Amino acid sequence: MKSVTVYCSSSSSLDPHFTHTAEIVGREIAKGGRALVYGGGSTGLMGDVARACAA
Repeated sequence: MKSVTVYCSSSSSLDPHFTHTAEIVGREIAKGGRALVYGGGSTGLMGDVARACAA
C-alpha cells in the first residue's frame, strides 16, 4: 500500500477528542511512509490530519 485516503469533516466545531485522533492518524500515516490522499482542505479534521502527516 502506497497511500491512504482519508475522508473526514472540514468543520472546525468538533469535540477536541476527534481533533486529537485526527492528529494521531496523520502521524501514523507519515510514520508508515504512506502518502496522504484527502480533499485538500486546511480546516477541520481534514486539515488536522494533513498538518500532522506533513510535520
